[in-house]
Amino acid sequence: AENIHDSGDATLSSSIAPGRGDGPSLSILCVDDNEINQKLLREFVGRMGHTPVLAGSAEEALDILRHQDFDMVLM
Repeated sequence: AENIHDSGDATLSSSIAPGRGDGPSLSILCVDDNEINQKLLREFVGRMGHTPVLAGSAEEALDILRHQDFDMVLM
């Protein structure tokens, strides 16, 4: 459920935003051509308890997808 504060800020409950160890770990292909964004994606996905694999372009992502299955692709 979503908790909404009087200030207008919305926060997610722990049941919506799982942390490390909650639920299954997913294999996630993260595609971004910006190195800083790649680092942020790797950190964010890893902190959520999932396994990130990085690609720097759509072409690289397609090459990776030919050889490996993923639960999700973030672009």
